[in-house]
Amino acid sequence: MLTAGKEAAWMGKPYSSDLRQRFVAALDEGMSASAAGRRMRIARATAVRWAAT
Repeated sequence: MLTAGKEAAWMGKPYSSDLRQRFVAALDEGMSASAAGRRMRIARATAVRWAAT
C-alpha cells in the first residue's frame, strides 16, 4: 500500500497487559528476560525493555 508516495508502515498487534504481568512474574521467579521472552513468544527487544522497567 502506498500513501503519498511513501510505503505504509504496518504495526503488529500490541501485547496484552496480562502477558506483561506473566512476564514480570517469570522474572520474579528468577527466569532471565531472554528465556521468559522466548517462552512467551515476545520480541527480544520488548522483553529487555520490560525487564528494565
